[in-house]
This record gives sequence, structure tokens and C-alpha cells, in this order.
Amino acid sequence: MPKNRIRNLISKNQHICGLLLAVVLVFSACAPRVQYQEGLSQFRPKIRTLQKKILANPQDAQAIADLGVIYFAVEDYRRAEGYLRNAFEKQPDDPRIAFYTGLAYEFRGKDEIAIAIHSRYRNYPESSPFRKMMAGRYQRLFLSKLRRDIDSLVVLEKELSKDRIVRSAVAVFPFKYAGIDTQYAHLGYGLSEMISIDLAKVSVLRVLERVRLQALSEELEFAQTSLVEQATAPRTGLLLGAGKVISGALDVREQKELHVDVIASDVRQDYAARTASKSDALNQFYRLEKSIVFGILDQMGIELTQEEQEEILRVPTRNLQAFLMFCRGLQQESNGLYIAAFRSFQQATQIDPAFQTAAEKLEITNAASEMRSRREDVLAATMRRERFLRASKEALVEARLRHLGENIGAAILLGIDKRKTVEEASSAGLEDLPEPPPPPVRESVTSGRK
Repeated sequence: MPKNRIRNLISKNQHICGLLLAVVLVFSACAPRVQYQEGLSQFRPKIRTLQKKILANPQDAQAIADLGVIYFAVEDYRRAEGYLRNAFEKQPDDPRIAFYTGLAYEFRGKDEIAIAIHSRYRNYPESSPFRKMMAGRYQRLFLSKLRRDIDSLVVLEKELSKDRIVRSAVAVFPFKYAGIDTQYAHLGYGLSEMISIDLAKVSVLRVLERVRLQALSEELEFAQTSLVEQATAPRTGLLLGAGKVISGALDVREQKELHVDVIASDVRQDYAARTASKSDALNQFYRLEKSIVFGILDQMGIELTQEEQEEILRVPTRNLQAFLMFCRGLQQESNGLYIAAFRSFQQATQIDPAFQTAAEKLEITNAASEMRSRREDVLAATMRRERFLRASKEALVEARLRHLGENIGAAILLGIDKRKTVEEASSAGLEDLPEPPPPPVRESVTSGRK
């Protein structure tokens, strides 16, 4: 084949390939838009209705939110965010609007705003399904952000200075259990939780969240030691920006005597640590826990108001079995065993229905399914609940079927039907068709040669 012809063929093929590529690119660019328009078409009647309602009443937050939900359904997240933000500003006390607004910010990559909105879940009625979903999204986003922050701090650890340490920030880590009776193995988690709750009642203190401490423990691989050793306090305090780090160990000895060793490290003052040992009967757990709290506050030189002192002295439950079940749930939650933790918190509330702290943890772990779910799955599940979306789709199908039925006879001219039945045709003298002729007889090869 001549070289010129080969060159021409290659050039021609390149030209064809280029044209095909251009066509593919054009169609691929148009495909999402076509799909978007097709998806939007099923909601156009509803969109027009909502737009009329908004024109009549620009303060109609529900109509504005419904428009946002529709654009969510067709994956136009930019418009969804705009409508839902507007609706949320007008009616922030509506859990449905709040949930979708937080989700819109999440889909737009604005996690900080989404966290701020979802963190308000406790402001909404417990009967609302959106409260549970908001709690789940908050937990997932908060934990993800927390782990990213911890990772960044560990990477930049050498560049961190003590200037970032806040004296009023307190970190209380789980107390290590040093006993042999396994029924009390979770008690250290409950003790640290109660100390944290009581310290948080003091207005001048900022107690760091337990999940933040857990994330740091996992990053530094200190989870098994519970950060008991004094040598770890400087590093953890610096990374967390905490001026005070509380940790320790406990044991339940003979005659059910509870013994606790407390380590309180002041990270700003050259990492000075103070230790204290306290013992009391196990059934006097809260008396011992309150003495630890007042001792920490005394070390920090904090004077309490009468109201703060009374709040700290409150006891969430006097039922030891309920509290031990609560402690077990805390440890299971820290290990990511949310279903097991849910059951433990549930049992704690069943033993003592007035145990409000356990009830709050029960609600959070009840949102574990939403916490583990991807945002796309959460959105899909939520969309299935929206009746007006289903109604719009069903109305579209009915309209298309009706339109199809109307067009079936559009090309038929009505008139007198002169067609006859088989019986009428036979009586009209029409004969049966003749039998087909037989196939031709082919002569043999030998007869042909003669």
C-alpha cells in the first residue's frame, strides 16, 4: 500500500476520531442537563403551585422549604441550599426545615455550618423523627471534623506552643480500672463522665467533650492505658489546648470499698501534677465523686456560686445497678459499639426511669444508624417520607397515561364500519383459497447426464 494512502487513511481516521470525540463530549456535557430537566419536569406543576403561594405570602416558610426539597430531589443542591436557608431564617423552630437546611450545607461541603445547625437537635420535640436524624448527622460530622483536627494537630505538634493552652479548659480522661472483679470494669468511664458533667456546671470552665478525648487517645494509641501516667499529660494537654488534665485509676476492694487515685496535671505551670487518693463505700460513689470535683475546683482556685454548688451536689441516680449499666454503655460507645451501647443505656433507664443522663445517651446512640449512614442514603430515606414528592410523581404518571390514551385514536377517522365477520364473508360467496401447488421435482444428476 502506498505511503501517501496510508498517511491519508491515518489522517482521515484521526479526523473521524476527533469528530467522534467531539460528539461524545457534547453529549456527555448535555446528558446531566437533560437528566436534570427530565427530573424537574415531574415537579413543574408543584413548583408552579408553590411559587404562587410564595408570591401571595413571601413569609410562607413551608412553601419555600418544599421548593428546596424539590431541588434536593433533582440534585440541584445550590438552589436547594438557597431556598432552605431562606426558610430556616424565617422558621428556625421547625425540625424538618432545620434538618434539610443542615443537610443542604453538608451536600455543599459547608460542614461547619451543617454541624452548627444539626447541633441544635435537642431544641426540637423528641417525638419528631427529624430530631433523631439531626442527632445522627451531628455525631457523624462532628466526629469526622474532630479526627481531621486531631490529625492536623499531631502533624504540627512540634510547632505548637504553650500559648494555645487555655487555663479554663479541662480534659477528664477515663479512669483505669485496676481491680479483678469484672462487673466493675466499666466504672472508670462512669466516674470520668460524672466528673466532667459536674465540672461543666461551673460557668468559668470549659470541659472538653469525651469524644474529643477518645479521638486523641486513638490517634496517640493511648486507649488501652487511659492516659493514666503523668508523663502523657503535657503532650495531651498541649494538643487539646487544655490547662488541666484529669486522669487516674480506681479499684473496688474487699467489703466493696471503692478506692480512687486522682492525677490532676496543670499543663501551663510546667506540667505540675498533683495526686490524691480517696476511698469510700461503693454505695457512697457519689459522695466520693463530689469530693473529687470539689478538690479539683479548690486546686484551681475557683469560687462557686450557691447555684453552682447546688447543681454539682445533684445525684442523677441512686440505683447502683442502673449506674453500672450506664458505665458499660459509655465504654461500648467509646469503642464504637453503638447498638450494644444503646441496649445498655436502655437497660439503665428501665432500671431507673428517672435516670435522665442515661436517657440522653440513649437518644444519641439511638441515632447510630443515621450516624453511620452516608449522606446520600440519609437523603434517599428521607425523600421517601415526603408525600408531596410521591404525589407529584404519581400525578405525572397519570397525566402521561391519560395523554397516551387520548392520542391512541387521534389518527382514526370515525365513519361507518363496512368490515364483515367471517360468517358474513362465507355467505357472500367467497370461496376458500386453493391448496398451494406441490414443490417442483428435481431431476437427479445421473438423469441429467443422459
